[in-house]
Amino acid sequence: SPAVNDPGTAIAVIGAQVRLLTKWADSAREEREILYARLEAPELRPEDLLEDAFSPTSRDGAAMFEVGNRLQKAFLAIRSLGHRELAEAAVLHSGLALEQALAKLPTEYHRRRMQETANLVPLD
Repeated sequence: SPAVNDPGTAIAVIGAQVRLLTKWADSAREEREILYARLEAPELRPEDLLEDAFSPTSRDGAAMFEVGNRLQKAFLAIRSLGHRELAEAAVLHSGLALEQALAKLPTEYHRRRMQETANLVPLD
């Protein structure tokens, strides 16, 4: 099946997740007006958002350099959004994705390239 092991779909999903998280980070900075005083919902935690958005792709795409490298670039973009908790979660998930990729990538060249990209993500 063409859909099996298709890095293009995974890369498109990663991009969509980054766009959604960018909008979320922007809205998190805005003052919120309470519209329905009796309605409550738990606050979204950045670490949970990134876990839900990226952990399955990180795990299932660990052996594909294209997917792992795009994940690292996504974490770099998220880290740069100016939202401290989201940046910390991006650094955490970058490390987890790197660990999975290093265990699964078939060549030293790709493992080294993945490490180089991941090195851009940690907080300053």
